Amino acid sequence: MAKSFVSSQDVNWLKENCLLSEGSYMLSSGITVDSYFDAYRILTDSGKRYRFMQIMGKLFSQSGIGHLRIYAGTESGGAIIAAMLAARWSKDFFMVRKAPRTHGTLQQVEGPSHIVRSGKPTVVLIDDVVSTGETQLASIRKLEDVGYLVSACVAVAYRGAGAYERLKDKGILLYAAVYDEEVTI
Repeated sequence: MAKSFVSSQDVNWLKENCLLSEGSYMLSSGITVDSYFDAYRILTDSGKRYRFMQIMGKLFSQSGIGHLRIYAGTESGGAIIAAMLAARWSKDFFMVRKAPRTHGTLQQVEGPSHIVRSGKPTVVLIDDVVSTGETQLASIRKLEDVGYLVSACVAVAYRGAGAYERLKDKGILLYAAVYDEEVTI
């Protein structure tokens, strides 16, 4: 498992502010769990977003990926987080949709058209929660199809369902603020 780049206090803060542990929750994989990591609880709270941005800033800085200038977010939670981080640190942002749009641009990968391509520009793929890695691998394929190289994936939480190994096999490291040993989801 990868090294954690955030303090135990930061992990505890994320767990206290994002972990829902009462009830039954259905994951996108179809699995039902009794606790759920919901990053929207901090993304939608103006008072908590600042602390969240500080925590993610530590993760990016200390992991050595803070220098990369293009952030891509998976549709939904990842796109919201990636857009916020990109705006905060003046980075370019792409959104990777699950399927091409059926109107407007009809694109699956949407972002700035001004990026100068010398070789394959390097991208950090961002998501709120990662488990099996299926969403990330599909997003990586879409980014590669349009000429980008994904060098790392970042998540607020990693559920520990195989994504770390699957991404590592492809040469991509997964960095998360909260790992499966720290929260059972």
